Order: sequence, then structure tokens, then C-alpha cells
Amino acid sequence: MKADRAKERPKDKAEPDEQKVSTLKELLRDKPKRGRPRRMVARQNVYVALRPEQKALMAALATRLPVGLGRPDVPDLAVSMLTVRMEALRSAVAGRTREIPEGVTDLESLYLLWDVAPPEQWSVVSGQLSIASGQSGSSSGQRASGRKRAAADRAVTEPESGERWTSIRLSPQQVLELGRLHGTLNAAFGAGRSEVFGLALALLAQFLERHPLTGAEMSLADVREMIFRE
Repeated sequence: MKADRAKERPKDKAEPDEQKVSTLKELLRDKPKRGRPRRMVARQNVYVALRPEQKALMAALATRLPVGLGRPDVPDLAVSMLTVRMEALRSAVAGRTREIPEGVTDLESLYLLWDVAPPEQWSVVSGQLSIASGQSGSSSGQRASGRKRAAADRAVTEPESGERWTSIRLSPQQVLELGRLHGTLNAAFGAGRSEVFGLALALLAQFLERHPLTGAEMSLADVREMIFRE
């Protein structure tokens, strides 16, 4: 009888041990790991002053994106587009201790260099938004207008007539990229964050005109990869 009881005791102790193992397993299952997060990181709000034409452009570009993508993805792609173009400029002047070529003297010069019109020249005809550059050159009035918007961005005051503060949502990486772009163009030309984002929007529109993606089966990462390969 005593031998039977001795054999039964380990069985009684085995049950708590099994509970400990299963509890430890559950704790390890939820333990965070290094590397890319398993879930999408929430986008952050960034405020920019946009003209009605720019808001209309964002809505129009959303209809030109692949299936499953929409207006919330437009700001991310626009910032990626401008990042690629600025990197190409840096590569063009590599070895000359410059960030921007000598001939680019203001923000409007970039619009002309990349063959897109500044927002002041955009127009809506029969529901289609025209952003193609007319190669009309930069006027002193447009440069003065740009300086006013840059000051408005820095002071966070009321934007110009016709412009309204708008919240756009960017992924964390695009927030960093927009900050770098703003820093570079602000130091070079005094450009404000709103102007920088307006240039990014125009470049994305140009890209989607050259590479129609309507109805395509592509993810956001696929479109970004396509932009980086351009």
C-alpha cells in the first residue's frame, strides 16, 4: 500500500508543473520581438496648408491607384516620389559638395526641371485636373507668394486666402522623409512644409499619368517599389 501511495504522489505534483509550462508558453507567445512589427504602425497626423486644387488632386489621384488603395495612401506615395527625385538630384551632383545643382535657384525651378506646373497654374477642365507645365517661367509674384507660405508654415498662422490647414496622415518613415525634404528645401529656398508637400503631390500625379495603375492588383509596398525603380 505504501509503495502504491509513493507512486501516486508524483502524479499529483505533475499537474501544477504542467500548468507552469503552459503559462510560460503563453507569456513567451506574447513577448515582443525585435525587427519589423507584426502589425501596421499607425500613421501620424501632419498639418499642411493646401489650395482647393491640391485637395481636388488628392481625390483624383486616389481613383488612379491600384485596387485596395485609396486617398489615405496618397500622401505616403507623394512623399516617396519626392524623396526619389531629390535623391536623383544629389546623385547628379555627387562629388561637387552640393545637394542641389547650380541652375536650381528656387522651388519653382524644380517644377520646371521636372516639367510640372506650380499649384498657381493648375486648372480644372471638364473634371480633369491639369498640372502639366506650360514652361512659362517663374514670376516674382509666385516667388513672393512662396515666401509668404513658408513664413506661414514656420509661424503656424492662418494660411493665404484660398488655402486651408489640412491634416494628412503619414507612416512613420514618410514623416521622417518629409522632415528631411522640408529641411533641405527650407535651407536652400526658404520653402515651407506645405510647399514641399504640394511639389510631392504634383510629382505623384505626373508619375500616375505616365504609369496608369487603375485596376492593378498591387499593394502599397509594390507601388513604392515601382516608384523607387523609376
